[in-house]
Amino acid sequence: MCEGGLRVPGAARWPGVIKPGTDTDRLTLTMDIFATACAVAGVESSPNIDGVSFLPTLRDAVEGHDHRDCYFVRREVGPAYGGKTIEAFRRGDWKLLQDSPFAPLELYNLKSDSREATDFATKHREIVNKLGAGLSQQIQRGGSTP
Repeated sequence: MCEGGLRVPGAARWPGVIKPGTDTDRLTLTMDIFATACAVAGVESSPNIDGVSFLPTLRDAVEGHDHRDCYFVRREVGPAYGGKTIEAFRRGDWKLLQDSPFAPLELYNLKSDSREATDFATKHREIVNKLGAGLSQQIQRGGSTP
């Protein structure tokens, strides 16, 4: 759930649309690929999906960054974990992390510390509480999915 596992580079090639050698720091998720493919095809994607089209970025349009919350979850297997999950929740530059189901929450500022070396959880309890509430909403939302 650390940035070396979540933040990975991506690449796209589309002659005549994507200018060679361009790059972006836009945050995208795997689910955004479907929304983007729908936009490319000119069809509306379902309102029930969380994906956001990054077609404007591919076309090099000037656009603001996507300011949505991002939630990552992975279910651990084996008797030691009992099916528990590990989670990360990102809002802006802040990331709340529970990299073990038995460990306390950790808080990182990705803008100043992309290697997640300094845990701010004890120093910024108000941010932990705000992001923790957002994380809880995502966990509840996921639990309601049949």
